[in-house]
Amino acid sequence: MARGAGRCRLCGRFAATRRAHSSRSHSHLTRDDLQRIADIRDAAADVAKVVALGRESFLATTIHQRGVERLLEIIGEAANQLSREVKLRHPDVNWRDIGRLRVLLAHRYHRVDPALVWVIAEGDVPELVAALAGE
Repeated sequence: MARGAGRCRLCGRFAATRRAHSSRSHSHLTRDDLQRIADIRDAAADVAKVVALGRESFLATTIHQRGVERLLEIIGEAANQLSREVKLRHPDVNWRDIGRLRVLLAHRYHRVDPALVWVIAEGDVPELVAALAGE
């Protein structure tokens, strides 16, 4: 194996050289960024399962509402922990509002409007996942 070859520190994949691997892939992402993005994608996939049940079902079922609220908290916390570099690569994402939503859901839960949660779950969450697709 060439000098410097071995496992990538970030993803664990083998590379012929560190330079070859890092220049082609996710050298811009830290292990934490990779995990936070995976957390966002996993939570978003679960949100999509509830969205697939439809708006009326969501609004009529408290357990679905609370589940999506918790998933949005996870997305918000994971987004807050992303590195500045990741956020700067996605200026179209309103990172501040994502963080504010998490605070609202966690600390002002009595003021949460299920209809607004639905709008976010149906529209904003898929947009965030699409924005992070290249990461």
